[in-house]
Formats: sequence, structure tokens, C-alpha cells
Amino acid sequence: MRRLLAILLAVAAIMVLPREAAAQNVCNLVYQQGGWSSSGPEGQRIINAGGPLNVRCANGEDLRADSAVMFEAINEVHLFGRVDYQDPTRALTSDYATYNGNTGRLWATGSVVFTDKNRGSTLRGPNLEYFRAGMGRPQAQAIATERPHLTVVPSSRGRQPMEIDANRITTAGEQFMTAEGNVVIDGKEMDAWASEAYYDATAEKMELRGNARAKGEQYELTADYIESILAQGAIDRVLARGNSRLVQERLRITGPQLQMFFARDSLQRLVSGNAPQSKGRSVALSRGFRMEADSLEALTPGQRVRQVIAIGAAQGQSWDTLQVAGPTPQDAAGQPDTVAGLSLGQRDLLFGDTIIGYFQSDSARAAVRPAGAPADTSQNAQLERLLALGSARSLYRMAPSSDSAQAARAGGRRGINYLIGDTIDLAFADGEVDVATVRGLKRGVYLDPALRDTARADSARGDTAAARVAERTPAVVRPGAPAAPAGGQPTSPPAPVAAPPGTTLPDRRRVP
Repeated sequence: MRRLLAILLAVAAIMVLPREAAAQNVCNLVYQQGGWSSSGPEGQRIINAGGPLNVRCANGEDLRADSAVMFEAINEVHLFGRVDYQDPTRALTSDYATYNGNTGRLWATGSVVFTDKNRGSTLRGPNLEYFRAGMGRPQAQAIATERPHLTVVPSSRGRQPMEIDANRITTAGEQFMTAEGNVVIDGKEMDAWASEAYYDATAEKMELRGNARAKGEQYELTADYIESILAQGAIDRVLARGNSRLVQERLRITGPQLQMFFARDSLQRLVSGNAPQSKGRSVALSRGFRMEADSLEALTPGQRVRQVIAIGAAQGQSWDTLQVAGPTPQDAAGQPDTVAGLSLGQRDLLFGDTIIGYFQSDSARAAVRPAGAPADTSQNAQLERLLALGSARSLYRMAPSSDSAQAARAGGRRGINYLIGDTIDLAFADGEVDVATVRGLKRGVYLDPALRDTARADSARGDTAAARVAERTPAVVRPGAPAAPAGGQPTSPPAPVAAPPGTTLPDRRRVP
């Protein structure tokens, strides 16, 4: 009977092996301090083994417990008190465990610790249900509930482990893990939250589903679904689908789908565009800058914004952050969006098939800083240039000419210049358009604030004559309207003249 009990206890311990492998293993009872008792006929006995006891097998498996009860008819063993199972690849400790040799099911409760010695991963929790590999189950499966904690060690050496908490955690073999219910992941390179998470240890791939959020050292990403791929334990690329939103120190991008590419855990490039079976526009927003298009690409070497490329019905906007006061408005998602509260006279607009935004590096900004000026401590990208290609249009603010400067300064208003061309290149300085270069100019209109005041005055005096707005080609004639004769209407502007390709507009900040 002792030999039978030892073998059955060994079967309980060898919960990870197929039945034929367990049968070939030789196990011995090393010690037992308590007595034996049994009841029932042969084949249906209930055997009680007092303890503590220890069973050791030839292949390195070791089982310890305070006591055990065996149900011979159903081939099931119950282990009580300080259950400790060890083999060359796995370890299990708990307060109580039961194992059924017919079904290959282990049920452990009370301070459960299950360790994969090959990977170094450890599962801790109040309970664990384990099924050995067998017919119809090619890999062993473990299920833990009631908020277990899993420590996952990456396959790459030298990488920090991930700490995972969830309402339910399921593992399959040594490769797959699924966490469900209020998932929280604490990792060195990235922290994450989701309704459900899936991890493939061999491919080093993590998927987050439902209210997914991932946070790195210098970014935060939210979406319905987030997938991250690791290379040698470091983040290589991240894919976000469904209401994706990336928030960086210097840039925020939203869109239906977002892809991020890393090098040595540093974000180098990101692409936002339409996902399969989804619609939506992509938006990039930074300090004093907004861009919208069907798709966006941002180049961020060293996690510093250098270029943003917008393709497909692209729109670009910029504004002077020093002149925009008051609280920052909120967009539809409750996130800051300064454009939402700006009037037409507070921003510059650019449209085209494709728009490229260029941003100034920190070193370049320091080089052009005037002597004695305070250092720029902003963590946002500084817009340097906007280039529109194909069906380009721009509407930007301009300082008034000498003829109307005094009147414009009194009201604090600026002129507005409207251009249509094949390409429009706007260079910025101190957050405002400094130089505009147009190729293939088709039309140019300048709206002078002084002429608008004159038109209002004529209307107030009952003058029925239509007040004309000066129209000229700003690529040829300096913006600004001619002075009006005493007691009369403004003089008519000269007829527009086509400008040669590459003509540069005057500096809007220089007022004669």
C-alpha cells in the first residue's frame, strides 16, 4: 500500500507530464512521520497519509506536504499544508492542492506561487487551476483568478521583467499569456493599462485591447487597440488602432491608426493614417501649430520633432503663442486644442495636396537667440517653415504698410494676405510669417485694415458708393493700400501682374 500511495502521490506531483512519461518515472517515499489508514474495497479505497511527508522521483521531481488523502476510484490526491512541488523546470507552492490523474487537472489554493524556471517568470495569487498537456491540449495551461500577479521575464538577457496584474491570467505553455479585467502592466520601457492583454514570449509581442493606454518615458498613447513589438527586449515598433492619440512633450497626434518606430527605446518616426474599414482624419498639434490631413508622418530623431508631413487635402495652421492669451480651449475629446478658440485674425492658414512642416532644433534656436534674451525653456517644437505642394492656398497675417500703419496700430489689427499658387513656402520667425515664396502664382489679394475703416466711415455718412478693397499681386507690389485722396474714395490699385516663379514676398515685419 505504501508503494501504491507513493506512486499516486508522484502522479500528483508530475502534473506537467503526459501519463506515459509519469508511468515510466520511479518515485520513492523519502520520509513520512505520520501513520497510514485506509477504508473501502480494493480499487475504491480512501487512503489517508499523515505527515509531513516527502516523495522524490528519479527525474528530479520532489513533493512535500503536511498530509495527503487519496481517492483510489477517481485517481485523485488531495494535499494539505505547505504543499511544495519542485522539478527541473517548474515549482509550485500553496496551502492546499488537489490533482486528478484522469483529467490532468491540478487545483491549488492559498498563497499560490507557480514558477517557470526556464523563463524565470512567476505567477502569484490566491488560486491556480493547471491542466497538463495531453490529447487535445498540446500545451499545458494555467489559469489564475481573483487578481493574480505575474512577473514576465523577457527572453533577452539584461532586460527588466514586466509586472502584470489582472482579474484573470491564463498561460499556455511557456509562450503565451492572456490577462483579462483591469489589466495593469509595469515595465521598464513602457507601462500599460487595458481591459485585456495578450503576450507572446517567443515573438516578444504585446497586445492591449479595450481602453488601451501605454506610457513611455516621453510619450503617452491611447487607443482601442495597441500592439507593441520588441526586439531583443527593447521596443521596436508600436501600432495603435481606433481613436488613437499620441501625446508627447512637443507634439500631439490623433488619428484612426498610428504607427510608431523606435531605436534603442527612443521614438524616431511615427505615421498616422486610415486603418482598414475605418475613416477619419489625422491631426498633429504642437505649440503654435496645427496640421490636418488624410495621413501624417512625423520624423522625430532622438524624440525631437524635425518634420511633419501631411498628405491628402492637407491643412496647416499657425499662431503666435505670445499674442494668444486666456485659457486653452478644449477639443471634442477634452484635450487642449488652441485652434478651437482663435479668430481668423489670430492665425495663419495654409492648404495644399501635401504640406511639410519643418521645426527648429534646440541648437538652432539657441544660435539665433538675441544676446541677453532668456533661454527658451519650452518643451514644444518651434515651427520654422511650412511648405504647401499642389493646389496651394494661404491666408496669413501681415503688418500694415506705412500708409495705414498708424490707423492699424490704433486698433491693433493686421492686414490679411491671400495667395493661390502651385507651391507656397512660408518661413516663420517668432511665431509669425516672415517671408512667403510662391511658385506658379495664380492670384493674390491683400485686405488692408485701414481701407476697411474707410469703407465703414463712408457707409456711416450715407455714401452709397461701394467701398473697394485694394487688390494687388503681393508677390510684385509691397502689401498695403495707397493713401486715399482728401474727401474721396481710395484710389484704385494697379492691375495684378503675374510674378516670375520663385518670387519672394517682402518681410511682413518690416514697416516702411
